[in-house]
Amino acid sequence: MLAANSFNSSGYKRQQGLTLIELMVTLLVFTLLVSVGAPSLSTMLERTDASADFDKVITSISAARTLAISTSIPHTLCPLDNSLQCQRSWNEQLTLFADYNRNQILDGNDWAVQIVPAADASVLRDYPRNAISFRSTGAAGGYNGSFSYCRKGLQNDTYGNVAIISLQGRIRRGADSNNNGLPETADGKDIPCN
Repeated sequence: MLAANSFNSSGYKRQQGLTLIELMVTLLVFTLLVSVGAPSLSTMLERTDASADFDKVITSISAARTLAISTSIPHTLCPLDNSLQCQRSWNEQLTLFADYNRNQILDGNDWAVQIVPAADASVLRDYPRNAISFRSTGAAGGYNGSFSYCRKGLQNDTYGNVAIISLQGRIRRGADSNNNGLPETADGKDIPCN
C-alpha cells in the first residue's frame, strides 16, 4: 500500500529535495550574503578584540588601586626593564606589583601580583608617566594621567579607548565628545593613535 502523501493531486509522484536550479539559486544567495556580511563581521570581531584587550589593562589598573587600599600597601602597574625598574614602553608586558617603598622598582619585599601580556603590533598603548602607582589611600598623587589604547584594524580602521586616572585615583573611561571615532584624554585631546 502506498502512503497517501507520496503522490500529489494530479497523480504525479512528489519530488523530494531541491532541483539543481533551486540549489544553485540558494548557493548564490548564500554567497552574496556572506560576501556582504563578512567585512562587517570582521569589523565587529576587531572591535570586540580591542575592547577585551583594553578591558584587561583597565582591570589591572583598578586592581592596583583596590589592592593598595585593601592591603594598605602601595601598588604599581608598569612595564619593567631588565633591572625590574618601571619604564615607559607601555606596549611591553605590564606587571602589577606591591611596591612597599613606592620607588617603581620590583625589589626588596615587593612581589608581583599580576601580568598583562605585551601588546601585539597592531596596538599602541601610551601613558605620560613610567608607572601607574596608587598609595595606600587609593590616591594616584603624581601618577595620574590618561592611559590611551589604539588598535589598527585590517581595513585601517582605528579602535581607541582611554582610561583617565585622577589625582585621587578615580578611574573613568574617556568619551568621544567630538564624534570623530576617538575618545579624548583628560585635557580634551584625541588619544594619540599614530
